[in-house]
Amino acid sequence: MIEKRTFFIDGESYKRIHAIYKLKGFKSPSALVNQAIKDWLARDSGKDVSKYLSEELRDELEAIKTYQYRLCQAFFRVAVSDAEIKQILAIEYDYDEKTLAHIFDQCVREVRSTNGIVNMVETVNRINEEYQKNRYRGY
Repeated sequence: MIEKRTFFIDGESYKRIHAIYKLKGFKSPSALVNQAIKDWLARDSGKDVSKYLSEELRDELEAIKTYQYRLCQAFFRVAVSDAEIKQILAIEYDYDEKTLAHIFDQCVREVRSTNGIVNMVETVNRINEEYQKNRYRGY
């Protein structure tokens, strides 16, 4: 049962409420004010406000959660592949810590300069060119 209470609202707010309550899909100005107060109280008390959100916003939040879950799965797969490649390379090649640190620094610079878009063919060609230059210099 709804109990009637008296509240005072300034004239400007009253005009804005009357101008938008139908546009927002409310049956009356009071329904808009009641919903706004419930939203504010929920946010202020730290409770879950999703039940007060519109259906469209709830759908958007659910889509974001689903997308976040998919991203986490993709990052997990990338991390597993990365660990696998490191294990294979560690078995095949014997590098000292200084060389590994240098390789890591090169990779960080390359990823930053290309915004994460690393072309494997270009990288292999660049490394081969550097190897050829260094081989002739006696490195």
